[in-house]
Amino acid sequence: MGEEASATNLIQSQTPGQDLETSEESDRKISGESVEVLEDFDKDKIYNTYANRTRNAFLLVSAFICFLLPMTDTAYLPSLPNLQRDLDTTLFLVSFTFSIFTISMGIFPLIWGPFSDYFGRKMTLTISLCIYVAASIGIVFTPYIQLFLVLRIFQA
Repeated sequence: MGEEASATNLIQSQTPGQDLETSEESDRKISGESVEVLEDFDKDKIYNTYANRTRNAFLLVSAFICFLLPMTDTAYLPSLPNLQRDLDTTLFLVSFTFSIFTISMGIFPLIWGPFSDYFGRKMTLTISLCIYVAASIGIVFTPYIQLFLVLRIFQA
């Protein structure tokens, strides 16, 4: 019972800031040096490494890229009958392009995630955007439904 009471008193007497100060004081005592604390240090500066204009450009490009994927999925929905006629195929295969796109959208992050960790986000985004653009251009000019399906996989 005495151990529980002393532990409770110890917990109640400590505050989160007190632990930090005690740690800093002990570091000063160990090193034997006097440490000058910077009062004017702006903690937000370490997170803002880019200028406002650059950050806003990154935000705009990222928002545009995030907008592309859902737009790609639904942009040609009204033209399904025309797509069926132009590719001379069944409505099932034309409708299957939505399924294959959605499935690919779920699988490719499993591949691009580790790639991004290893090579970096900038390179991964550049490569994936180039693949997306190439697949989109290929889809415009494809005469076969099979190639259309493969390009939809790469577009996702």
